[in-house]
Amino acid sequence: MLHVSTFGGYSLALNGIPTYYALGDAGRQLSAFLFVNQNRYWRKERLEEMFWGEMESGRARRAMNTALWRIRTLLAGADEAEEESLLISSGNEILLRTSDRVKVDACDLERHVEALALHGEDTPIDLAECQRLLTQVANDYKGPFLDGLASDWALVERERLHCLYLRALLLLMGAFTAEGRYELALDCARRSLAADPLRESVQRHAMRLYVLNGQRVEALRQYERCRRILKEDCAVDPMPETRALYDSIASGAVFGHMADQRALIIERQDAAAL
Repeated sequence: MLHVSTFGGYSLALNGIPTYYALGDAGRQLSAFLFVNQNRYWRKERLEEMFWGEMESGRARRAMNTALWRIRTLLAGADEAEEESLLISSGNEILLRTSDRVKVDACDLERHVEALALHGEDTPIDLAECQRLLTQVANDYKGPFLDGLASDWALVERERLHCLYLRALLLLMGAFTAEGRYELALDCARRSLAADPLRESVQRHAMRLYVLNGQRVEALRQYERCRRILKEDCAVDPMPETRALYDSIASGAVFGHMADQRALIIERQDAAAL
């Protein structure tokens, strides 16, 4: 089994043992690129240009072939029973096949988000499954994709996976809120704000969750944290709707709206118990 970790850096573990194959910087980038883009053919000329573009063509091709041989050797160690190599070279194209023996954290995150997206308005919420997925998402995302690497392709992938991570947390936050699991919803809100503190919609949701969870003072503190971050990072004040929510919480007017939401949640839970 080969475990490929791409969040917060790049590391490989073969059968539970951390390993470092002599791929070189470009070879490691190539391996990461193939692991997160499985089951797709890539032209060798494009891969040469992406990872060895500064070299003369002949040297670049030899360097890439050496890296591909080492990646193929690494994959063979992950599943010795596999008769055909997972890394397929067809003419002038390369493809890395998926395998149950190769686990890539970035690919796992995508699957978890797809699973969460199934919990729509017309789909019954499975809280146990949502909690399991929250644990998986939190365990998967240990930091930015290939943190520290400034290549164009890595920057694009980093932003895409970061948005996927935030989407997963928002889906979970909504599911937990709908079922009255406010502490779990707050956990998602905190994780989301740790990754993107400037998202005011999440700041407001966190304020509402604190009120629903009986933590009115913490809701007011959340507004102050939001105001300070916006002022320090962007030199702007909170949006009018954020300020209006703060005023509603401070005056106590918010509790009338929250009572209606609690009643709806209780009605749903009673209906589910029937």
